[in-house]
Amino acid sequence: MFQLYQNIGRNLLKFLIDENIPLKLAELIVKTYQGSISVYKSNLRGKSDNVIYKFAKQHKFVILTMDKHFLNLIIYPLKQTEGRIVLRFKNLGLFEIQQKILNTIELLIKQGINIEEKLIIVTNNKIRIKSNFRV
Repeated sequence: MFQLYQNIGRNLLKFLIDENIPLKLAELIVKTYQGSISVYKSNLRGKSDNVIYKFAKQHKFVILTMDKHFLNLIIYPLKQTEGRIVLRFKNLGLFEIQQKILNTIELLIKQGINIEEKLIIVTNNKIRIKSNFRV
């Protein structure tokens, strides 16, 4: 049952992976989550955060980034977006970063957490979930 749910979750999530994410991790996520794309390997490479944000919103991608500018909910509101995951790691190697982000994504899927219109902030020892509007 978990495997079935996990596969459904994987098919629903598609990530726009910012170019500041290590390329090996970006390639793994693109391979694992169908429909995901890496900014680094697309025509979005070198584009502004605003262009990335608008593209993700228009094409229904979850933004995956290490860029702290995406924490700004005034400039980049969450309303009518698929959400975003901002990684804020300190002193971690590539393997540890890879494990933490893959574990976080799988945990969100397993727990059935809807990240639409949410900001997920992942640090070395914590996952925080925020939204910028009241229902």
